[in-house]
Amino acid sequence: MKSKLIALLLTAALLMTLVACGKDASGSVDDVSGKSKASEWNPDVPDREVLSDEGSMCGVYYVNYDYDAFSGMKKNRKYYNRIFKSADLLKRFSFMKKIPDEYIISTSMGTEIYLIIPADPEAHVDVYELSMEEDSFTPVRKGTPIYSNQRGVPFVLQCNYGDLFSDAEIVITDSDGQELKWSPFISLKDGTVNNQTDDGKTVYDFTEYPQSNEVMDD
Repeated sequence: MKSKLIALLLTAALLMTLVACGKDASGSVDDVSGKSKASEWNPDVPDREVLSDEGSMCGVYYVNYDYDAFSGMKKNRKYYNRIFKSADLLKRFSFMKKIPDEYIISTSMGTEIYLIIPADPEAHVDVYELSMEEDSFTPVRKGTPIYSNQRGVPFVLQCNYGDLFSDAEIVITDSDGQELKWSPFISLKDGTVNNQTDDGKTVYDFTEYPQSNEVMDD
């Protein structure tokens, strides 16, 4: 009888150990699929209706810039929450309140912060970092993508240091096979986001710019 009791106690201890290991590996006992919160995040994005009406494969919202960002703040979620709040981003796009950290990405020395919204939720999205090589007048890709996703969920891209060239290229391929290649940057001409691609496509700009103080003639 005593040996049976010991066996039962050992079995119970083993089961408790397995449960504890399950919690450590996946974050909860019920989460046995191994899926992260990022893979499950699939927000409702009403703004996609505007993109559909405009016939655009992508939308952009210029959030803000911070020239100190690349010094180590890029991985600080509190920093981004402060930036988002100061730009009223959380009011304008409510789904951004729960965006996982995996969807906030940056180039090596990015300072301009953009919200990117692919029109097709089933699109494949890649983001490449660009660099200016010697004897080259156009930026070239640096190796593998810094971001790649089989779902067209919204994401935040922090890119560009200086005004010489854009250091990021976004490549979106929708479920119909159409492709958009685009590099976001602020135009030196009028201070708005460049929303034109080299092949004539248009990225819809959701940004709300300050009204000009110029008085228009009647």
